[in-house]
Amino acid sequence: MRASALLQKGRRPKGGRRSAYSAHQLACFGFGLGAVYSIAGSLRRKLPEFGLNPDIDNTYVFFFGVVYLQGQLNWAMHWKRTGSLDPRPPDGMLWIALLFSLGYFMLFSFVSAFITLGH
Repeated sequence: MRASALLQKGRRPKGGRRSAYSAHQLACFGFGLGAVYSIAGSLRRKLPEFGLNPDIDNTYVFFFGVVYLQGQLNWAMHWKRTGSLDPRPPDGMLWIALLFSLGYFMLFSFVSAFITLGH
């Protein structure tokens, strides 16, 4: 079975195709990260032309990507509708969301390990 057919079915390829699968996943991650940083750069360049100075942090862009940038765009749209810069885009809530996500991931990992070990 071809690697593309395996990927469509949600199964991982075996043997020599595994390295191609891993390279594909790494390339997708790299292109996605590049796209998010490109959008952040565009916001940094274009929003000051309208009198907005976004405080876009590269750490937030790396960990939260599109969710963080969506908050920045919502802030810009709020400014466009109302002319008010307050409230600022949320930053602290993103870290709380990350902690909850990590907690759920750890819980899922422990439960699946418990089930797999047969206890």
